[in-house]
Amino acid sequence: GEEALKIYTARTAPIHLVLTDVVMPHLSGPDLVERLHQLDPDLRVLYMSGFAEDVITRSINSSTSAALIVKPFTREILAQQVRLALDKPAGPRATAPQPFVRTGTQPRGNEEGELATE
Repeated sequence: GEEALKIYTARTAPIHLVLTDVVMPHLSGPDLVERLHQLDPDLRVLYMSGFAEDVITRSINSSTSAALIVKPFTREILAQQVRLALDKPAGPRATAPQPFVRTGTQPRGNEEGELATE
């Protein structure tokens, strides 16, 4: 988290999307996103985690329109979720926050890793 914040502040090109794990040492994903949104409120976010979804979603700011990819996931699922996140309107003036998207290769019997919305 701390290293990602340093990279973001030192960047020379725009960053449109942050893919972050929820649980990280020193600075959690949600804390990182909070700091990054202070610098750029339009920044899109895609969380990933291998922990239980109900515990994770409570730690993520529910006012954020974000997606959660459950580990393990395929490259195809990652690409799909990145595309969806980039296609969403950006910023606080965007549409109302959407519920978290839970997707991955093992969600609730979804063996193909297809998108599963809650």
